[in-house]
Amino acid sequence: MVQSAICNHQGQRFHEEWKEFLGDSIFATDGELWSRSRYLIRPMFARDRIVDTENFEKHIQKLIPHLEKNNEKPGEETIVDVAALFFCFTLGAATDYLLGQIVDSLDDPKTIVAESFQYVLHRQARQETFQKHTFLHALVHFTKDRKVTHDQLVAVLPAGRDTAATLCFCLFELSHNPTVVAPLHTEVLDRLGTSRKTSCSDPKEMKYLTAVLNEALRLCPVVPLNVCHALTDTTLPRGGGPDGHSSIGIPNNTRIFYSTTNMQRRRDLYDSPPPAPGNAGSDEKRPIPYFDPFPWIPERWTAGWQPRP
Repeated sequence: MVQSAICNHQGQRFHEEWKEFLGDSIFATDGELWSRSRYLIRPMFARDRIVDTENFEKHIQKLIPHLEKNNEKPGEETIVDVAALFFCFTLGAATDYLLGQIVDSLDDPKTIVAESFQYVLHRQARQETFQKHTFLHALVHFTKDRKVTHDQLVAVLPAGRDTAATLCFCLFELSHNPTVVAPLHTEVLDRLGTSRKTSCSDPKEMKYLTAVLNEALRLCPVVPLNVCHALTDTTLPRGGGPDGHSSIGIPNNTRIFYSTTNMQRRRDLYDSPPPAPGNAGSDEKRPIPYFDPFPWIPERWTAGWQPRP
């Protein structure tokens, strides 16, 4: 269903329900409005923008002292609210990347985001020179319509905060799976050492890091529930018939809700595991753990096995 065209449409009802927040942005529109939003957003994800890691590196360097400050007594257990720190970190990085103006909530948690937006919008409206080309810069050059600018910013900025959720999930799972930390730490040190800055190509070469992130996103997706809307009569390849394996008709104007969180925990969607050999000289058969969707096992991504759903 996710791969079919049916999931490319949100429907008018979704737009009406979310218009006060998302307006006419890319996440709440279809057709011409969606195409227009995509045209506005596309320049921000050009290769020369994505490969620029300096923006994120400086925010990482601001985050690290805050993590260290919360652990001033080595050897003693300390509870650290990393969620709050991660959200402040991603907010600063996202506003810097998108607006060219940092909402520095790591150092000043009381920073008012709305006031920062107004300040930046005012500067752009006066066409003051910015040192770098930002998403807001591109928007203002495309249109002076404040509603269009507002809708696109409000839609894209929360999406940038998804990073905080993934970081929290990763750290939570790593804290419960210390056997994963050692190989992950080794891979990072082997690739980057202790001082080299990360480049855009580094994560692609760190296979175990990629597996850790994939496994976190599999069990804890940042969009746990989604909805799509059929704009015409259509079919899905599975879901019908007595066993649910036949095609199923979807009438026009049907809303479809699906949960990626539940999907990644359904054993019936995973292949049955073949028996694995037991210890030498033993008839005992041990199941391969990758076929159980519930455990958090990054190695399932490096063993040549991929989740089907």
